[in-house]
Amino acid sequence: MSSTTSTVTVRTITWAAPEAVALRAEFVAEMTVRYAELLAQHADLEDGPPDIDPATILHTVVADVDGAPAGHAALQDVGHDWEVKRVYTRPDARRRGVSQALLASLETYARERGRRRLVLGTGPLQTEAIALYTREGWTRIPGFGPEAFRDFGLYFEKVLGTD
Repeated sequence: MSSTTSTVTVRTITWAAPEAVALRAEFVAEMTVRYAELLAQHADLEDGPPDIDPATILHTVVADVDGAPAGHAALQDVGHDWEVKRVYTRPDARRRGVSQALLASLETYARERGRRRLVLGTGPLQTEAIALYTREGWTRIPGFGPEAFRDFGLYFEKVLGTD
């Protein structure tokens, strides 16, 4: 029996870069299927997650597995906080540390710029994401931002230590 190890590397990329756009489109497609029943109950969300204003994006990263784009995450300035957005790993790259590497990269970026915490929102059907955030030291907080009124959102924060 042979074992294969993959190399995960994270790189900074623009929000508009083709591979970032493609990964976000895959994320939206997956979430639209996963949340189809819930989205049908919220007419304002029937087209999937709300668009993000590119002007509010501070930092975007893509993780490559063995040289091929496999994951995406970004930081959005939401006023008094920076929010982690669109954390996504392609199905064939899951369980290889891609999401952990993406989160670690965003945390380092934020910490180096003096941020004391990051926040994020996710949905109840993303059980693997909830488990990841919990394992990585994120804790549940009350809802925030324009989507906080929805009864299905779960919100987290990560307090960033200093180096």
